[in-house]
Amino acid sequence: MTMVKQVFVGLCLILFGPIMTSVIAWVSYGGTRFIWTPFPARYSKESRYGTAGFLSIEHLKEGSCTVRDSNGTEHAIILQGEKNVTQYTIPDVKFLTFDIHVERLAMELICSTDVNLNCLNQEVSEEFADAYPIIPVASLSDRYTVPPVPNNAILEIVAAYDTTTVRVYFNSNCKYSKEGISYNNGQLLITILRKGQVLQLADVYPSYRKICNLGGTVVESNFPVALFSGSPALSYPQTFKDAVMSQIPPIGSSGTSFIIPKILNIGSYRVNIVANSNGTSVVRETQTGAKSIQLNETDFHVEDFSDSEFEIIYIKSSKPISVFLIAGNNGKHSIFSSVVPSAGDYGTEYLVSDIQTSQVNYVRYITLITSPNCTAEIGVNTIWTTSSTPSHVASISSFRAPSNMTVIRIPLTDVTLLNSTTNTLSVADNDVITLVCETNPTRPPSVITWMKDNQTLTQAVTSHNTDGQGLTVSTSVLTLSPSCSDRLSEVSCVASYNSTTLTSPVLKLLEQCTYVPLSDVNIINATTKPLPVDENDVISLVCETSPTRPPSMITWNRGSEVVTQTTTSHIADGHGNTVSSSVLTLTVACSHHLSEISCTASNNVSTLTSPGLKMFVQCPKALGHSGTRFIWAFFPTDTHDYDGAVDGYLFIEHNEEGNCTLSDSYGRSSSITLQGQKTVTQAYLNKYLLYIGTHIEKLGLELMLL
Repeated sequence: MTMVKQVFVGLCLILFGPIMTSVIAWVSYGGTRFIWTPFPARYSKESRYGTAGFLSIEHLKEGSCTVRDSNGTEHAIILQGEKNVTQYTIPDVKFLTFDIHVERLAMELICSTDVNLNCLNQEVSEEFADAYPIIPVASLSDRYTVPPVPNNAILEIVAAYDTTTVRVYFNSNCKYSKEGISYNNGQLLITILRKGQVLQLADVYPSYRKICNLGGTVVESNFPVALFSGSPALSYPQTFKDAVMSQIPPIGSSGTSFIIPKILNIGSYRVNIVANSNGTSVVRETQTGAKSIQLNETDFHVEDFSDSEFEIIYIKSSKPISVFLIAGNNGKHSIFSSVVPSAGDYGTEYLVSDIQTSQVNYVRYITLITSPNCTAEIGVNTIWTTSSTPSHVASISSFRAPSNMTVIRIPLTDVTLLNSTTNTLSVADNDVITLVCETNPTRPPSVITWMKDNQTLTQAVTSHNTDGQGLTVSTSVLTLSPSCSDRLSEVSCVASYNSTTLTSPVLKLLEQCTYVPLSDVNIINATTKPLPVDENDVISLVCETSPTRPPSMITWNRGSEVVTQTTTSHIADGHGNTVSSSVLTLTVACSHHLSEISCTASNNVSTLTSPGLKMFVQCPKALGHSGTRFIWAFFPTDTHDYDGAVDGYLFIEHNEEGNCTLSDSYGRSSSITLQGQKTVTQAYLNKYLLYIGTHIEKLGLELMLL
């Protein structure tokens, strides 16, 4: 018998399954608990025909499982290796009969880690066999619609919980008897099952001429159950028989878009479309055209194709549907069946099961489907053929799987900092560290970049190592010399593969610094104090710090207002310290008159503010009190009842050069020279003794421009 592995790929995603009949690896159906039943591998009333079971357990991690056979005996299974397939032969052979009956036949698998489970049932003395995936208990449903099978149909309902009430609404042209009661089209069978019990519906007298079909039969229950449908001796396309079986997926897992490829060495195909809702519009397309189909809930549409009639079949629907495939040749043991996965179930990485038995060896064939622009990204050396329907284009490849093929992976799934065992790294000031980032094998290679906080680092070196299957491991090496400014910085590597981007765990740098605090901060380019300026002048002030470790950040203030439109630059002094500077550019306004500007530096160790710089703004329109003669008096600067000395200062703003005479209350005069244009001249007044109290005294002063 030939085993064929179907791997459906879409949008650079893959969906996986072997035929033997076929095993489809449903990515969304991984779990830790499974329950299923072996089915009769051949119709016969002779007890010498038994059914043997073989398990293929796909697992990403190591772990353990316990399988409980139909006799209640438990067997331990060790899952060794990561991304591996563990095979197990069930040491129990059952002799199964045909009719409607309830029997404790279920088997159960419980694992310590998530797995995908495939089961092979094989007739012990002949080649009749079938393999199919098992759905975990967590994904089971309480309502199913049974797909059609051309002849010798068998239905098995497995209870996963005690006191499960099962209702079977028959849709069949044949009669099925249970305890003297016959059931067929339109009748209802009700029974209660205990956990592990199986309700089996099968015709006692099978024949390829007797077309007993259960398609459209509805199964409902109060607790989720597992449902298996197929035939132990299916005649398709003509009289040769083979065993086929599929576990029916829950209605909730159906979809609206499906692709069916031609499969290597298979000549005949039967497509079964089952509707889950009323008013479902379906379009079935091949390269020669499209066909529209209208279905209501539980309706099904059956259509046969030869391999010469299509390259791919594309099915789309207005509401979720289920699609099933039966295919084979007019030859012995060449039939298989499968649940066709919807495009929503396509995945990115699959383990390739290889179920073999001591009695029969099986050859694995794989069929891949993907978008035409994705073929170069799949890590398999094969030939692709592109086919199209009126609304869909796909690339297909079928090939015999090499014996060493255990994984089909295409995209990026993992990126790791190899030499980082924790999420923190302690480093001393000016240490040199080396970090290594690596991806899983991809095709084509992935691109790696490095990030420190929110900045991209460009000094890394990336290399690629490609294996014999065209898969490439990308490795990038980053060398860093952290400084005090890097304390608590977060470093990570980012791998990109087409639209996929993955970031490694973050590594935080714990920099051990020798701190140097601020000792000085000044506005270094203001030599005249106060600073004389005109309205609308544009001035630039530079603030600079003493060397610090770590570097300082500078902010500016005008009075109590923080000026935010500035940045801080840093220049290393060669000794591990940094001089920080900032430039403030300001357009002068009249409102700035006599305001004070300062800068403040901080380096998380110390904070220091520069001396203030006062601005004198030449703004006649704003001031409006210019002239050539002024008179004024001093006033006391304290309220104590004693004589106090008062210092006096004059600030004379002038646009032109000139001379002034200052007269005090004692008649003393002094000359003041006004130097420069558009500037301010300062003058000092002698101390005056002022008496506190109510009195009249000649204390006035006078300034005249000569």
